[in-house]
Amino acid sequence: MSDSAYLKTRPAKRPDNRVAPPSDDYEDSVAPAQHAANDHIEDEYEDYDGYYTDEYDEEEAVVSVNRNRALAIAASFVILIAIFGIATLLLVNQQNSGIRPPPGDLTDVPVITGFNATTSGENQAPVKGKMAPDFVWQEDGKMVSLSSFRGKQPVFVNFWGTWCPPCRAEMPEMRSLYNSAGNDVEVIGISMGPRDWPQSVMDFINKTNYNWKFIHDNDYGVASRYQVNSIPSSYFIDKNGVIQDVHVGAMTRAMMDNYVKDVH
Repeated sequence: MSDSAYLKTRPAKRPDNRVAPPSDDYEDSVAPAQHAANDHIEDEYEDYDGYYTDEYDEEEAVVSVNRNRALAIAASFVILIAIFGIATLLLVNQQNSGIRPPPGDLTDVPVITGFNATTSGENQAPVKGKMAPDFVWQEDGKMVSLSSFRGKQPVFVNFWGTWCPPCRAEMPEMRSLYNSAGNDVEVIGISMGPRDWPQSVMDFINKTNYNWKFIHDNDYGVASRYQVNSIPSSYFIDKNGVIQDVHVGAMTRAMMDNYVKDVH
């Protein structure tokens, strides 16, 4: 068969409609620009530590910093208040215990000098049914002890303070009892250091005109022996030196009368 005849019988060649891929020249021209844009975006989202962040994280970080700063300021304010309160308390305590008040109208009240050695062998305890712990003080140039009232009259011992509102509240009732009882009962008021001084007690007595016996426990030794944890605290002792009743807190005149009956 001739070449011309072959061409007549062979089907025509199908056209190639495929799209050619981009040329290397196009890719080379576009890629650097695209890579540069990507690098710019990555730079914006990368912080100095190499961690990615965004605008929301930055706002959250600002809020966190502000919150921490507010907490730090609040904590500093609380600490300053605490320091001021402690300093004030120390100053008040120093004023109460370290500075003696100026002299008053009369001499100081008698000061307890210790416990009575001659009665130390007794079964003494600050509770009902036991011998009252015996202490000594100097009065009018003579040594006086709690036991010196034995066989003579009962004793109403009252631990108190000039700074104590309940103590001051019951003192008019004590005056009423003392003025009506006469020699039937000896009333002894015991003030205590360091918050009270003998002279401040005397100044208080001068202003109020209370007239029963007052003595001062300068080092709180007798109050400790009587286990005084709050004032006023009162002990009602019979003629034999035995404690018959103990009362903690302020009393009315009727309550005092009932206790006094128990020691006669």
